[in-house]
Amino acid sequence: VIGFAIVYLPIIWNSLKMSFYELTILNGGGFSLEWVGLENYQYALFKDSSFTETLVKGMKELAFDVPAILLFSLFMAVLLNQKMAGRALFRAIFFIPEIVSTMDIERLFSSMKVGQGLVDFVKDMINNIYDIVNRSGVQMLIFLAGLQSISPAIYEACRIDGATAWETFWKITFPMISPMILVNAVYTIIDSFTTDSNSVMKYIQTVYTSSGGMVRSSAMAWMYFLLVMLILALLGGIFSAFVFYQKRDA
Repeated sequence: VIGFAIVYLPIIWNSLKMSFYELTILNGGGFSLEWVGLENYQYALFKDSSFTETLVKGMKELAFDVPAILLFSLFMAVLLNQKMAGRALFRAIFFIPEIVSTMDIERLFSSMKVGQGLVDFVKDMINNIYDIVNRSGVQMLIFLAGLQSISPAIYEACRIDGATAWETFWKITFPMISPMILVNAVYTIIDSFTTDSNSVMKYIQTVYTSSGGMVRSSAMAWMYFLLVMLILALLGGIFSAFVFYQKRDA
């Protein structure tokens, strides 16, 4: 808290303040600031078409990255939670992306009645498999911790009742790790927001280094920040209605 108050809070305040000013570099050195209100925000939204295009592209990347990373990390966590005899299966699974990436996905789906949107999603997920794997480590550990917290007695009761593995996953495992799904979704969105490959952040950095772009890039960054916060609030509100929290006796 002390470090945030001393180091980060002044930077955040200066960034917010700069977004409402026009900066002018003086000939003798230094700069002057002139209050312009929301002019920088209006410029970013209505005059800089590249920013709005990049923002839409960034939202599409976010919509792709979050489900892909969550699905992969959950799959790997479920796999790692099983009792396994050896490492051969691990080698095979990690080699699957190498095999699948050589396939022509569009040709594979050409004979199926599948929408082009689904084809594009699967194709993008395979093309970006390395990035997905690289960014799934923390989520995988959180899912694994959640899976290991489920009592084995629950699974034993399911087997006695004759439940299949598929039924057990959707009736027991999935509801009980739903809090971890919410946590991982929030973490993945924030991680995607701050990653070096984020197209919106790259564009904002480009504007920042341009002449007089410091104030405009600050406005763009704050708009992007507020948009991500809105997405997180909506996600939290929607997911909270479906999250299952196991009640424990005191």
